[in-house]
Amino acid sequence: MINVLKIKCLAFVWIVLLGFSSCNLSKPIIHKQHADWQSNMPPAEAPIFSFFLSGDGGEPLPDGTDPYLQELKKSLNAQDTNSAVIFLGDNIYPSGLPSAADPKRKTCEKVLDDQMHAYSDFKGKVFWVAGNHDWDDGHSEGLDKRLNQERYIEAKSGRGNIYFPDSACPGPSAIALNDNSVLLVIDTQWWLHQYEKPKDKSLCGVSTEEELTNALRAEFSKHTGKTIFVAAHHPMETCGPHGGKYPLRSHFFPLLEFNRKLWVPLPILGGIYVFARKSAKYIQDTPNKHYKRMRIAFQTVFEEYPGTVYVNGHDHSLQLIRKNKVNYITSGSASHISHVVRKDYLDFGLAGNGFVVVNIYSNGEKWAEFISVNAQGSTLIYRQKLD
Repeated sequence: MINVLKIKCLAFVWIVLLGFSSCNLSKPIIHKQHADWQSNMPPAEAPIFSFFLSGDGGEPLPDGTDPYLQELKKSLNAQDTNSAVIFLGDNIYPSGLPSAADPKRKTCEKVLDDQMHAYSDFKGKVFWVAGNHDWDDGHSEGLDKRLNQERYIEAKSGRGNIYFPDSACPGPSAIALNDNSVLLVIDTQWWLHQYEKPKDKSLCGVSTEEELTNALRAEFSKHTGKTIFVAAHHPMETCGPHGGKYPLRSHFFPLLEFNRKLWVPLPILGGIYVFARKSAKYIQDTPNKHYKRMRIAFQTVFEEYPGTVYVNGHDHSLQLIRKNKVNYITSGSASHISHVVRKDYLDFGLAGNGFVVVNIYSNGEKWAEFISVNAQGSTLIYRQKLD
């Protein structure tokens, strides 16, 4: 009887695991309040400005046939001068752009070249920001590799100063998008980086975390009444793995965090992996004490200015979270895909490749459109009016 019971229990567990394996990980998460999103329409007129958000594109298909970059290019080519695109960091995996003498240099250059090709015929503005991987994944050569990338992109693009903040400074860099919209760019890896980084106040204008926060507040005050976008690599709010959010399947299939085809049941190792990521030891995750201090500092400023739009990459998904009248948009799935966990404060989430477009209209409304991309093309998968 005991053996039969054990067999039944094991069979039940295996059926549950097979159920996990049959899940469609790319099915969008839409909050029940927005289930009828297709009936909510933006103004009929054309937007006065469109802002494209593309993050974590540092590993495109090497043969030049990457469907994501093809669809992004197609969308950008259809725009006029009243538009912009920003690349939200982790522009080269796994550890940024090495020196010219490094044997990997040409391969890394090709990764950047493919992304730059996406805007070769684009009439709008172009911006780049660095992520942790561009800073040598947070290791000792971070500053050199960050500066290598800035120099290479600006020289190759031929569009002048498009990599912000300059010289691996923390920012904030303020750039006018149009008469009523401004972009503030922050290098959040500067805050988290544990090795050499610019701290010369004469070069960067700020030298400490407190001075950076005060400078950010001063820029907000200067642009009161405008639509303010803040762009950086690291999320302030996320329902993905960098936010310490894990679905039950991660306890059983931990290899899915690294390859979405590896449905290998490892329940003990899975539990250990999830526990380790939730322990707040990893500086690239929001629960970490250094990261948490950054979040509190920046969000305190954002919440003083309702309607702020904060955009980021880092988690490899598309997300929309609105908290305390601040709009948090994650667009980090240009190359890789990671899970999104359903939470009551998550308006939309997609564990799939795609990018986001924020359209601004003459009446001041801001609408976010989430575009899913696969080998068959691109699809509008969700839209919502922002606060």
